[in-house]
Amino acid sequence: LYLSYHLDRAKLTMDYRVINKDIDTMYYHIGAHPGFILPISADEKLSDCVLVFEKKEDFISYEYDLEHLEFNETKKITHKSNGYTLPLTVSMFDQDAVFFEHTNSHKVSFLNIKTKKGVTLAYPDFKSIAFWTPAGGNAPFLCLEPWNGSAIFHQDDDVLSHKRGILSLEAGENHNYHLEITLNE
Repeated sequence: LYLSYHLDRAKLTMDYRVINKDIDTMYYHIGAHPGFILPISADEKLSDCVLVFEKKEDFISYEYDLEHLEFNETKKITHKSNGYTLPLTVSMFDQDAVFFEHTNSHKVSFLNIKTKKGVTLAYPDFKSIAFWTPAGGNAPFLCLEPWNGSAIFHQDDDVLSHKRGILSLEAGENHNYHLEITLNE
């Protein structure tokens, strides 16, 4: 796994390259976990922020079972939104990450609705995205997590090659993944 980072003014570019140097098929998941200080002043809160997607979304996520540490495809949550904008609430994160398995968008902005300050994350090579902050709303950050793959699902068996969203590379193959984070000022 090779990672390269390039900072150009208000944009951070991240490129990942996965190479299978073995003679056997390699199975893997890949993702990122960048966290951002909430773009708010001392008197504002998480509910003063939104996620704005580039395309219309259904905003249906899977509930995460904290007791068994797994998602369950039969337990879905529909989040209130207008199709492009997802308002943030503390209670959204009571069951850990909010995970959208497939999105129409590959770009999302985390913005303060009053100041419009925040960040935009472009994730063209990732199928899924999750959002996370610790339950209770006391942490001053939100993580925007593009993923290919996910945490385990209740329906998964114990064979890695069967895991939901698993990726593979044959011997000698490689694959690149690209992310961009831009400050919105």
